Amino acid sequence: DENNTIADEIFDLRDDIEDNNEKLNEVMVELKKLNNPETQKYILRGNERAKDLKTVAYINPIEKSSLIDVVSLPELSEEQYYKMWAQVNDRMIDLGIIDVDDKERKLKSVPYIENALSLSITVENKDGSDVATNEKEVAQIRLEGNN
Repeated sequence: DENNTIADEIFDLRDDIEDNNEKLNEVMVELKKLNNPETQKYILRGNERAKDLKTVAYINPIEKSSLIDVVSLPELSEEQYYKMWAQVNDRMIDLGIIDVDDKERKLKSVPYIENALSLSITVENKDGSDVATNEKEVAQIRLEGNN
């Protein structure tokens, strides 16, 4: 019985090691992207409607990749959510919802948009329209050299 228990524990430890190695590899890939000299860093800070909002966008126009690090987002009502947008010429392109419920702070991949002029974050109503407007905007930053 004792040998079986020890064998089971060894198998559990091997599984844990494999899981940890997989997580470590994911972190290494993210670090390589962040440390790439072509990766540009942009800090989005909230306006008066969301003073505590802080998000960092990492954009690499050579590899055509974009990541965001949500540092802090003010709480919203149940009927609202945050959404990220990229401006291309006079058009706003939806980059997806920024999840507030993530308790773990980790990088999130967002679509890379060629020729984006700016990034912005809006507060949207779950039952409202899905079009970015200045009234909904809580953070915005111009992108340099991303065209």
